[in-house]
Amino acid sequence: MSNDNLTLLRNEKNKHAAIARGIVDLAKQENRGFTADEHRSFDAAVEEAKGYQESIDALDAIDIREEERENVARTLTPNANSNTRISVGSEPATYDERSGHSFFTDLVHERTDRGAAERLNRHYQETRAVDTGDLDDGIVTPAYLSDRVAHIKQAGLVLAELATDIPLPEKGMTVTIPKGTQASSVKSQTSENENIVSRDVHVEDLTFDVVTLAGMVDLSLQASERGVLVDELVMADLVRSHNAELEYQLFAGSGTNNQHKGLLNSLVLSVTCTSTEFRGQRTAILNAVNQVNNGHYDSPTAIVVSPRRWTYWLKFEDGQGRPLVNTDSAAFNPGAVGKVGASGPVGSVAGVPVYASPSTPMTVSGFSAVGGNEDIITVTRVEDLVIARNPVLRVAYDQPLSASLGRRLVARSYSAWTAERYSAATVIIHGTGLASPSFA
Repeated sequence: MSNDNLTLLRNEKNKHAAIARGIVDLAKQENRGFTADEHRSFDAAVEEAKGYQESIDALDAIDIREEERENVARTLTPNANSNTRISVGSEPATYDERSGHSFFTDLVHERTDRGAAERLNRHYQETRAVDTGDLDDGIVTPAYLSDRVAHIKQAGLVLAELATDIPLPEKGMTVTIPKGTQASSVKSQTSENENIVSRDVHVEDLTFDVVTLAGMVDLSLQASERGVLVDELVMADLVRSHNAELEYQLFAGSGTNNQHKGLLNSLVLSVTCTSTEFRGQRTAILNAVNQVNNGHYDSPTAIVVSPRRWTYWLKFEDGQGRPLVNTDSAAFNPGAVGKVGASGPVGSVAGVPVYASPSTPMTVSGFSAVGGNEDIITVTRVEDLVIARNPVLRVAYDQPLSASLGRRLVARSYSAWTAERYSAATVIIHGTGLASPSFA
């Protein structure tokens, strides 16, 4: 059953082992020690190889158990030539409504309870091949939870997913990337044997902080162990709260007090919009597109708006009653095209894809994220927005609340972000024209 998976896992393990061996061989060949980058690459390759080996060992163990069950089934078969057969079907999922086991309770007792550790290992094997790219909370809890739990709705990740994702350093509380500040120069040589132009390339370090986002909820042990899906519901909500806060900080974080430096507080370009009409706001967008084109020498690849701004644009019609933002079928000279949507891709304006992010600030005044009722429109080349982050760590603790029989659920992560790699790659459209719209 698992031969294909084993082959894939062994190939991946061998690939990472080969990377580690290559780093060692190169250092030996050049008679030197590892560089800092080689240390990181070597450690990462070894860890990946170890992880794949653990998965291989687990699948081997599963194959052994299946073979043992098949042997038992054959001994119970009365007659090999009989029409009666005893077959061993697929086992139920480790964690489902009928399993009687709590995913997070097992997380707490993984190190002290062999049964809990074995159940978690089986669950990780069951979910390893599952594509979780469509999960907005980033948590791989038992699959049945997604079908049954009525989650508390919160804003998800949009801008964070659009930005360029780079590896988060294993150590340190800052991330540094090089940033060019002065280009070289080339001119015509004025005459033979005359000196040609010379100008140095200037490169500076762009350093931005690693931010810790964390939250916790205390539950009674009774609620966690005897309640139905309580710990799973609470943990999923913690992760959603984490994602909503991360997305908001990318727009409006202060850059101080362990917050990301959001777009509103970054060195980016701006356009003021005073028009409350779609045509006027589209003109402001074209102005922003032009600024990126001419200042960055690359075109913007995304427009990020609040859901209310996109929905507001849908109400506008031309003199013949035709929508300016077409959502249904081909239209004559539409100002934009798209669909109704609250989060993620919704359409395009002037050929630039539009994304709705519910975390777009809607209390903006001037360039402050609070104190008003305006939202903002972000026109940007997302390839030049940089984010580094690790997956949200989800843990459960009994010890801090043991005296009162409580359990603490914690979700936390490290992330770093900057919009200042290229200041001319992003334009923020703001102004009184973007005040809370009327749908009357």
